[in-house]
Amino acid sequence: MKALQKIIENIEAVFFDLDGTLVFTEELHDDSYKEACKKLNIDYEQLKYPFPKNVYEAKKKIYLKKIKAKEYKINQEVYSFYLEQISNQKKVAIVTNTLKENVDIIVNSFDKKPDLIVSGSDFLQKIKPEPDMYIFGLKKLEVQPEKCLILEDSQKGIIAGISAGIKVFDVKNKVLYGPLST
Repeated sequence: MKALQKIIENIEAVFFDLDGTLVFTEELHDDSYKEACKKLNIDYEQLKYPFPKNVYEAKKKIYLKKIKAKEYKINQEVYSFYLEQISNQKKVAIVTNTLKENVDIIVNSFDKKPDLIVSGSDFLQKIKPEPDMYIFGLKKLEVQPEKCLILEDSQKGIIAGISAGIKVFDVKNKVLYGPLST
């Protein structure tokens, strides 16, 4: 996160993705789908997206139990940066495609809460890679895109942030992307 020190000086708000950025939950999602398939006598290896509704619903229940049991891992490097931004009086938001119920459970385990949570539950068909969630966050926090930074891990999130006119830091590859010019 040292690469961001110079950039963050002129930033008023930082948006954090949740899954894969602040917390590692990919394995929990996979394990939950595998358990759901086992319960429903479905071959997980044959499962194709979009998943059948019964599999998805069973997975949601299993995943919920796993996050309530805090089976996820916090990305300590990003989480430390998150806490630092709150301590430095920056506006902080979590913007994620994750369902609100799941976001709330995970965020409630954090030492400090963000100023804003924007979850996929509120946006349905306008989730990442669409920029709508980030545009909504800009309006709610009353900040301009050039005064913001996004931390993301997925291509969909990076596309959404860039399309919203915001600088995006890819936490996996340690690359900073500039916004699209208009």
